[in-house]
Formats: sequence, structure tokens, C-alpha cells
Amino acid sequence: MSASVFSTNPLLKDPKQGAKDFFASNPSKEQIWKLLEFLLWSHQEPKHFPRYFEWLEELASGGHGFEETFLKVQIQGACGRPTRDNEITFMCKTCANLFYFQCSDCFKQSDHVGHDVRLNYISSFCGCELDPNVEMACRFVCGYMVYLLSHAFSSDHHD
Repeated sequence: MSASVFSTNPLLKDPKQGAKDFFASNPSKEQIWKLLEFLLWSHQEPKHFPRYFEWLEELASGGHGFEETFLKVQIQGACGRPTRDNEITFMCKTCANLFYFQCSDCFKQSDHVGHDVRLNYISSFCGCELDPNVEMACRFVCGYMVYLLSHAFSSDHHD
């Protein structure tokens, strides 16, 4: 992509609003992938790298805002730390789905009175009730980054 496309495309001017608008359109996985590809190729100059990473952050939040989704939640007790072997974690089926677990410290700081809570010993990190749509977007963006890194370090690519 040329610099003129970068400077004239309104989608590229504000990652936070762009990601919000993009996810409001309920994009398919193919559309998300195409946007990630477009952003990668439109941010090739070193001066554009910070904006590219800002886009990745905002897209990982599913358009809810990186700071609001990940950083402010951290302050409210969503620690995200790895759990230890055989550490008890909690799953609240009322608040989330089968993929969201809380460590005992975060669980004690949250309110699950009257909820359907299950004990779990398998979780490898504290999920602290991340929104399912945010989790999907985050997994997709992270998967894309893994794809890029594996491609970049592979001797089996032709570009």
C-alpha cells in the first residue's frame, strides 16, 4: 500500500474508533483476516509500526478498547497470571462460559452469590470473565501474529 492510501483511508486514522466501527459491522473471520493483512501491508514503514501495534491492540479487544478491555480490568482484579499445578480455579457458568476461569484471589474479590459456580484444577491462566466476543477477536489477532512470526522465520516461504 502506498503512503497516499495510508493517509487518505479514514479507517487508518484512529485505531480505536476504526476497530469499534469494524466490529460493529459483525465481520466474518475472512473479513477480519483481510483487515489484518491490509493493516500489515499499509504499515510497512518504521514510522508506521507504532500505529500498527495500536491497531492490533484495538482489534484484539474486539472493538471494545484495549485499555478498557484489558488494562482497566486488571485493576479490578483480573490478574491474568498463570496458575500453578493443581491450583483451584473457579468457573462461574452464570457469568461466563466453559472457557472462563478465575484464580481464587480474583474469585474472592468478585460477587458470585447465587451463581452456578464450579471448581476447576485444569486452567492454565486466570481468565477473569473476559467477554466471549473479545476472546474470539483476541484469539484471532494473536493467531494472526503467530502466523506472521512463523512465516517470517520459516525458510519455506517465497516472498
